[in-house]
Amino acid sequence: MLLIDDDETTNLLSRHIISSLNFTRQIKICYNGLEAVDFLAKYKEENHGLCPELILVDITMPYLDGFEFLEAFHQIEFCNKDKSIQVILTASTNLKYIRKAKKMGVQDYLIKPLTKANLMELLKNNKIPV
Repeated sequence: MLLIDDDETTNLLSRHIISSLNFTRQIKICYNGLEAVDFLAKYKEENHGLCPELILVDITMPYLDGFEFLEAFHQIEFCNKDKSIQVILTASTNLKYIRKAKKMGVQDYLIKPLTKANLMELLKNNKIPV
């Protein structure tokens, strides 16, 4: 599982919520989209072409924002990309961003902070066992 957000407090809270559900062995945190793209290139190589099953990404970050990250992500070939779930996790309720996320194939758009309830709903809707 990959969490991409430049806010350390948000990452601490999100990591705690994710860990409490015990549905993933590894939570990798990247602090911007560029760092995440670099991580995914290494991850793909080390994991035989696989992609993380779940990616939570903020919109507003330095270097590559969330949308720029998603554009770069879509250019990377993974053998299981169709099973990867990309979710926006942001403080923005801007309808323009919500529409853009849907056009980019994002499976969900969550408003910060991540809660146990909305994470459980996300997992349930995407058939990820908890």
